[in-house]
Amino acid sequence: MKGFWRLAALTLIVGGAALTVGITSVGAKSSSNTITYQDSVGEDPASLDIKSVVVSNDDSGILSFAIALANPPAALTGHNDVGVYIDTDNNTSDGAGADYAGAELNFEVADGSVNVYKWDGTNFTWSGPEPSSLVYSYAAGVVTIRVKASDVSLGTFAFWVLTDTDYTDPNSHLDVAPDAGRALYPFQVKITPPAPAPKPVPHKTIPKCKKGHHSTKAHPCHK
Repeated sequence: MKGFWRLAALTLIVGGAALTVGITSVGAKSSSNTITYQDSVGEDPASLDIKSVVVSNDDSGILSFAIALANPPAALTGHNDVGVYIDTDNNTSDGAGADYAGAELNFEVADGSVNVYKWDGTNFTWSGPEPSSLVYSYAAGVVTIRVKASDVSLGTFAFWVLTDTDYTDPNSHLDVAPDAGRALYPFQVKITPPAPAPKPVPHKTIPKCKKGHHSTKAHPCHK
């Protein structure tokens, strides 16, 4: 995994004032099953400064992370790195431990591609073909990662985001959201069940009548 060796730098940002799991997060706004998380800006003007993260899912289960940058470059180039770290079981004491706020899963955009890595007990490692649903885009200063939630077994989880201007450079510039000391961003995938099919209207049979009588739906068998 690109950037994993930067643990010392991450510890200064994350471990120095540990991220914690909470039910709500400062700056969170929700609409339907879309939540917008605001992040403070300007901590390091040379970083890929995270402004907000919008997380949503649709009824087909496609999960989207849209990471807006306050100082967006025209393109993600060189060794820019944008990662989403996910605590899949909402337990910061397991997974990759306190330095990674308990993350077990990592989506990473770098070198023109997006990959998913899983914690194997020692490292975040690539464990096979990427889900076909996993894609990313970058436009108008927003890095968007999309994946089908069921392809990566995500339901209710917490997460945080890291940007790195050059994952090969120990002196590159980092930003995290939420800020150190704030609760991890919580999210729950919600899919609206399809509306039930309408019940069939029972057909009312008009009975046969004796000679000289007739029937209507309202009045069976009368003269």
